[in-house]
Amino acid sequence: MWAAGVSRRFGEGPLTTHFSPSPVGLGLSRSSWKPRMTAHPDWGTTDHIQSQMEHRDSAQGALVTARAAVRRTRLLGPATMALSLLWLGLTLLGALQTQAQGTIPNWIPAPPLSKVPLQPNFQADQFQGKWYVVGLAGNAVKKEEQGRFKMYTTTYELKEDGSYNVISTLLRGQLCDNWIRTFVPSLQPGQFKLGDIKKYSGLQSYVVRVVSTNYSQFAIVFFKKVSNNQEYFKTTLYGRTKVLSPELKENFVRFAKSLGLSDDNIIFPVAIEYAAINSMLDQINSCLDHLEEKNDHLHARLQELLESNRQTRLEFQQQLGEAPSDASP
Repeated sequence: MWAAGVSRRFGEGPLTTHFSPSPVGLGLSRSSWKPRMTAHPDWGTTDHIQSQMEHRDSAQGALVTARAAVRRTRLLGPATMALSLLWLGLTLLGALQTQAQGTIPNWIPAPPLSKVPLQPNFQADQFQGKWYVVGLAGNAVKKEEQGRFKMYTTTYELKEDGSYNVISTLLRGQLCDNWIRTFVPSLQPGQFKLGDIKKYSGLQSYVVRVVSTNYSQFAIVFFKKVSNNQEYFKTTLYGRTKVLSPELKENFVRFAKSLGLSDDNIIFPVAIEYAAINSMLDQINSCLDHLEEKNDHLHARLQELLESNRQTRLEFQQQLGEAPSDASP
């Protein structure tokens, strides 16, 4: 599961089609065999894992239904058997399409690890500490999410066995949400794998690779995972502070594009303070608009009162004989 999520928040991907056949009588009802369009969710989020489980269960259910249909066709006549086998074939086709998660249209393939640089002479003790996620890019990241994707922090705590206890802290609404996992070192210094991977349903592999860092200012880290036979990758620009120089950001963009990503796959999360200020300004503008509307209403009401007062004065003067009926005040 990826932080923020990236929330959950990293955005929705291409649509995939799933078929939900249901047995009716001796065969399958044609009207019940309809495609269900669902958005391919962010990789690593709870929603993504749940969706992958549903896809797997749907395919398994279709295969169970197909096996039962085969057993039933043995009792049918030749014509009915042929029709039943036709629908059986369509059912299996839908099941196979559901399982084919690796054929998403326009999906950017993950590069081999051999093509991803590794920080020379990696110093695990210097890398530990708090990092801000200043930039994010990946094949499941969408540019349109930049405005609502808030900056978060990831803290690496070095343990005695050389692994990292990794804690990501995200702001969800008005509450802080912590996500904890373990990165276990590999034979190559600077490369890690996710510990206790079996507890993550559908997750087959998860590799972390420190691409470049000066430890005191920035770090670029590459992540690659395989979930339900689908490869995902992302790269993160870490900063010891919330603001990094334009040169460091440009270097991050160049690296992301070297992985096959485009500008549409690169975002720079909004710092919490800036997001709060923008929200406050929006509220102020809303209040000003409301006051302007209220002021217009009060102005119109004042004009009505002045006109009413003028008419009252005219009527009073007429009664006293002080002014003709067409006199002005």
